[in-house]
Amino acid sequence: MLNASQIVVRLISRAIEYCVVLYADIQITRAIPSALRKKTVILFVGYDFRFAQGIIHFFESNENYQVIIQNEIKAAPINERVYRAYLSRADWVFVEWVLEYAAWYSRHKLPHQKLVIRGHRFEAYRQKALRFDWNKVDSFIAVSPFFEDVFQARYDIPSSIIHYVPNTIECERFDLLKNSEASKTIGMIGASRKIKRLDLALDLIENLYQIDESYRLLIKGQLGTEFNRAIDPDTLYFLECYSRIENAPWRENVTFIEQGDDVDAFLQHCGWILSVSDNEAFHVAVAEGMASGCIPLIIDWGGAHQIYPTSNIYSSVDEMVSRVLMGWNEAESEAAKRFIKEKYDAPLVYEQIEKLFLSN
Repeated sequence: MLNASQIVVRLISRAIEYCVVLYADIQITRAIPSALRKKTVILFVGYDFRFAQGIIHFFESNENYQVIIQNEIKAAPINERVYRAYLSRADWVFVEWVLEYAAWYSRHKLPHQKLVIRGHRFEAYRQKALRFDWNKVDSFIAVSPFFEDVFQARYDIPSSIIHYVPNTIECERFDLLKNSEASKTIGMIGASRKIKRLDLALDLIENLYQIDESYRLLIKGQLGTEFNRAIDPDTLYFLECYSRIENAPWRENVTFIEQGDDVDAFLQHCGWILSVSDNEAFHVAVAEGMASGCIPLIIDWGGAHQIYPTSNIYSSVDEMVSRVLMGWNEAESEAAKRFIKEKYDAPLVYEQIEKLFLSN
């Protein structure tokens, strides 16, 4: 028998659930006025849409589509009533990240609906195996050829539905004039996880400084000590990196710039874009840098050769140092821009995703 406090907790829990479902119904009803019900309704589901904003805008700006957004929490339990409320209104479903909610949609998609799931990197190595019904999934997107193979092996995805579709780059947004100091400025976007290898970036600027003290390293994004919990082992790694900077003669040559949506402006200061991660799926920052005219310096992480020019991929920091000392040049900068525009420019990728829905 429940005591008074347990009854109150249960009532509050049910009230919260009712409010969530009601909110979902209101949002969906507003999103689909009666005059627009003949449009194809596409539901975007995800906990983080940073790589999907352009795709969402593409469909929102097309008069043939009506968009609904289901914002999820990364590790939240499935609320069947909320999920079914969203699903009942959709014609197409685009699920971002291979998490529990993606598996739920694979099992509950209705016969008249189309479902596309997109995976990036970290989901491929999750310890918890998810239960998918691949017979109900129309397409699975991997953002790199390397992870296309990884996902297929990890989740036993039928080869008939898995596709490599790259991340989108808004080339026009990044094609801005470089500042005068760019030729000797190396940019790094995102260094808040140990996997990004801030220590290698520091090795690079340290070695360059010993030869030419005018080189700089600009790092944009959260600090590792902000991103990681105080008890996280990675925090010690970042504290060591920051201590190394503070005690180095080149400390004034390293600048941290806060996270923000002004990546295009940030890249105007950079002539080089750095990727020294242990592991990446696509590393959008590299493509954005190249679209801005940065010459890429990419360590040989798995799959890099399938996405970026082999001539810009290096086996060590020492090789990168040698290349940087050869100097920045306009011809290679323009070649970087062309490479990204021809392969990853946003409109090209949006069309690929739309065709996946239309072709099934």
